[in-house]
Amino acid sequence: GSEDHDGSGDHDHGSGDHDDNGDHEGDLVDDGNGDDSGSGEDGGSDADTGDDDGSGDDDGFGDDDGSGDNEGTGSGDPADPNTCFPADSMVETADGTTKRIDQVQIGDSLHVGGGRYSTVFSWGHKDELAFTTFVRLEAGDAQIELSHTHYLPVNGKLMIAMNAKVGDRVLLADGSEKEISAIKFVKKQGLYNPHTMEGKIVVNGIVASIYTRAVAPELASALLALPRLAYRLGMGNVLGGLLHGKSPLVAAILPKGLPSYA
Repeated sequence: GSEDHDGSGDHDHGSGDHDDNGDHEGDLVDDGNGDDSGSGEDGGSDADTGDDDGSGDDDGFGDDDGSGDNEGTGSGDPADPNTCFPADSMVETADGTTKRIDQVQIGDSLHVGGGRYSTVFSWGHKDELAFTTFVRLEAGDAQIELSHTHYLPVNGKLMIAMNAKVGDRVLLADGSEKEISAIKFVKKQGLYNPHTMEGKIVVNGIVASIYTRAVAPELASALLALPRLAYRLGMGNVLGGLLHGKSPLVAAILPKGLPSYA
């Protein structure tokens, strides 16, 4: 059941285009006051497998730049724990095949960028019934749909999706960058966020983080050390939903992430 139809005539700030797959979408209107573009490069330098040693993974995009809060023009709630990818998002496995994100299983090794693959050790969110508005960032032939407050590398720094602007650069799976040519809102089914050991994931050919603004990324990484270790010890998916939709109360009392990190 990932048929995309909201039945509500959803639209946002723009043209209300209706695409071929039934998604209701609207162009995002950029107010021009988004985050500065920055010039840093993706700092990921993990081993070829991408798996860390269970002592705390890191997105590899650096620390807080202290530049202050800028909510951009998106309509999402930064405190909303439902921050993930839609069910029909595509990921690549270590054997070179692609699959929908709703078909990913614990133990799968997924492409995280630059030819590296990393093991899925838990789920941050896995909800086949949810129907949610996502931000669609289009960059040439690639496009990614993710929740408003989900992080991805933009202009070489970690940024929530709602702060990205047309002309900003996203990171592609091969390590190159591509300018965003269009930003739209779409309503789609499913909320999925597989946690990889490395803390990154390539979705539809674009690199994203597994982290969201629900909990500050560095703290989220530290809190996920126990589930990572449990997986390595053969204990399976332990506390995998601690930081997101399965435990909104926990997420509510922890420090939130900033709009961007240098």
